[in-house]
Amino acid sequence: MPSWRKKTAAIAEIARPKQWVKNAFVFAPLIFAREFGHAGSVVKAFLAFALFCLYSSCVYMINDIADLDRDRLHPDKRQRPLPSGRLDVATALAVCVILFLAASGASAWLSLSFLLVGWLYVATNILYSLWWKTVVILDGMIIALGFVLRTYAGAVVIGVSFSDWLYICAIFVSLFLAFCKRRHEILLLGEENAGNHRAILQEYSTAFLDQIICIVTAGAAVTYSLYCIDPNPEHGSAGYHPGMKYSIPFVLYGLFRYLFLAYRKEEGGNPTELLLSDRPLLVNGFLWTIVVFWVVYLGE
Repeated sequence: MPSWRKKTAAIAEIARPKQWVKNAFVFAPLIFAREFGHAGSVVKAFLAFALFCLYSSCVYMINDIADLDRDRLHPDKRQRPLPSGRLDVATALAVCVILFLAASGASAWLSLSFLLVGWLYVATNILYSLWWKTVVILDGMIIALGFVLRTYAGAVVIGVSFSDWLYICAIFVSLFLAFCKRRHEILLLGEENAGNHRAILQEYSTAFLDQIICIVTAGAAVTYSLYCIDPNPEHGSAGYHPGMKYSIPFVLYGLFRYLFLAYRKEEGGNPTELLLSDRPLLVNGFLWTIVVFWVVYLGE
């Protein structure tokens, strides 16, 4: 394979297109605020998704540059483009700057408020890569903030309010995924040696993470359930849909299935791959989507 093709493939890999599914959080306000039938809102939401894919790719590149030496010691991450030598740091930085400038220009055209949210997302993740990921507990909370900012960006870009319960639920779900990932890293590297790869891991133990995961799992289940049964119109622009309570079992199953995979199968190191590869989770997500669309758009 020619060298330019190898470099192009390495750039595509470091951009982490498989991780772009996380940016689907921007569609939550579109769906729950009953804007899916408005063409203008749909177009803006998809543009927001595409721009967050560019922003998130910038973040992944910066994180890989910051973690280069540590990734060389990891059994899986050492195969990534930078630690394996398939891509040099200068090229990665150049591509990162180009993507950021392109995303910023398009965001400014789309919405200045959206631009500010995008910049806040990138800024917090840069601080995470350089400092906050070494602060115990805060490292997981910053990861959770990224999902909340995606959700908020989706609301800002189409000009709607969004349920406070769903914002809180997004926090709990993202904390759930973040700390399950930390737990998997400790299991993969060994509790005694995990700190050699990432210093923050020596501050955690599987027992401590188990307690956190228990709390955030319960928080996610309760806040989603409260959203489904709360009749207060001030808590969300979409109004009250009594049928949303029928979607609760699918959320509970999704949480329990993920816990089963994390604890019994010792998976969860890559939440995106797990969510996209486990057939029961995919079927459950599909059924949840059908129920939500039926209730929100056809139930009245």
